[in-house]
Amino acid sequence: MTATATQIAQVPLFAHMTPDTQEAIARNMTVRTLPAGHEIVTEGEGGIGFFILTDGTAEVMHGDEAGGRVTLKPGDSFGEIALLDSGARSATVRASTDVTCLILTRWDFLAVLRADAGLGVDLLKAMAKRVRALEARIAQLEAAGARA
Repeated sequence: MTATATQIAQVPLFAHMTPDTQEAIARNMTVRTLPAGHEIVTEGEGGIGFFILTDGTAEVMHGDEAGGRVTLKPGDSFGEIALLDSGARSATVRASTDVTCLILTRWDFLAVLRADAGLGVDLLKAMAKRVRALEARIAQLEAAGARA
């Protein structure tokens, strides 16, 4: 398994896919190095791809940042939803240091998806798992709010 495929296997969305599928995705990823301060993605703009941070750190910022920032480190990923649609980004991700990213564009991912129908089923299962986890988190937050 290539190093890129190994990194892909660590991403929850792709973790349960076959090694062959992970390799196919890896072959479609490109490497990009960006300077500190660069906005990798910008909240509100259309999303065209998915990113795995391989070197450096970046910060995720939502809206006015009232909720605080999240720091991404090597191995972290973002932009999975952009693989499925080109809707607006839900956050800005800015490089804190010089960063290197693996990037998978939506159109390259869709080509892999079209070539492997089973991948679509795996993807739906992974997305359903994420939706369930988010629903559980929302329920926890609502319950905490009701107690406050």
